[in-house]
Amino acid sequence: NGIEKYPKLRFPEFTEPWRDIKLSDVSSYRNKRTTVSKVKYVSTENMLQNYAGLEPYTEDIETDGIAIFSNDTLLANIRPYLKKVLKSEFNGACSTDVLAFSPEQINPDFLYSLIAQDKFIDYVMSGAKGSKMPRGDKSHIMDYATSIPTEEEQQKISSFVELINNRIAAQTYYIELLKKYKRGVISKLLNGTLAFDSCSDMELKRVGDFCEVQMCKRIFKEQTTPIGEVPFYKIGTIGGKPDAYITRTLYDEYRKKYSFPRKGEFLISCAGTVGKCVLYNGEDSYYQDSNIVWLRNNSAEVTNEYLFMLVSNVDWSTLNSTTITRIYNDNLRDLSFYIPPVSTQKKITSFIFSLMRRIDFEQEMLEGFLQEKAGLLQQLFI
Repeated sequence: NGIEKYPKLRFPEFTEPWRDIKLSDVSSYRNKRTTVSKVKYVSTENMLQNYAGLEPYTEDIETDGIAIFSNDTLLANIRPYLKKVLKSEFNGACSTDVLAFSPEQINPDFLYSLIAQDKFIDYVMSGAKGSKMPRGDKSHIMDYATSIPTEEEQQKISSFVELINNRIAAQTYYIELLKKYKRGVISKLLNGTLAFDSCSDMELKRVGDFCEVQMCKRIFKEQTTPIGEVPFYKIGTIGGKPDAYITRTLYDEYRKKYSFPRKGEFLISCAGTVGKCVLYNGEDSYYQDSNIVWLRNNSAEVTNEYLFMLVSNVDWSTLNSTTITRIYNDNLRDLSFYIPPVSTQKKITSFIFSLMRRIDFEQEMLEGFLQEKAGLLQQLFI
């Protein structure tokens, strides 16, 4: 259109305007098939959300897919809004649900930075087809209009972005190490192989022998409104932002007449994302019956904090021979844990909770890095 384009933020040695292109001018889709070891295979399952990279497979078995090469940019094309984008570090293969962009007459790192942006993902979603499992339209994607600078400026920008990506990767790795350490400690507590204070006096207790499974009184859809006085949480919103409310009058009546969680107890999701545990801190809120329950702890020998730590780390997928899609009351009652003396429980929970707070702190730092990167990319690119 004759209008010269320049980025808002630029290295001072570059002054030339950027040239307009479509993605198809600098990239094409890989489409030839090959067979590789699964350790060199990329699918929507092992790509991480929010541009976080890849969790490689470990199985050394032959796997068929679309041939990919080092420096290709890969985009998970099912639910693109999950932002699963990475630059391949190896020759291998990907599933047909992953789009492999071959760089042509463009710096491979610059191509990756163009695609690994919210602006690009928003464009992909604007042409996506399907509601529950949207998929990007391949022709629409290749029509993406943008601008690029000279090769020298592409390299300079790519090197700068790589420094940011390396810092984000290091922070992500550190968080994963902390989480792995926490899982390891709790796993040993669950099977009774770790004792604090050299304490060997740990008794295996069944949850149903000292806890009751309780739930709120049923709330019907017609009793809720999208805006109101008291939040009503369902399995999809527990621990997050509510999308339904009930009246103060109904809340006060039901809380007085029927079972209701006490401050310090924790709520458990029994459907959807099963096993999600959220501490109840005493706030005015109500919860969906049967899908959200809590344990009424009747024992002075087990603290709620210790019970929360144990239950929130149960791997529900291993309890039954088939994948569990719902936690029933008996599943909770039949849980068994090794229980040390209360004094030791308090030390353990203090340690684990401090570790959880550290993980939350490091996660907030990571979110800050990601926001800073997004802001810089908006100014470094057109």
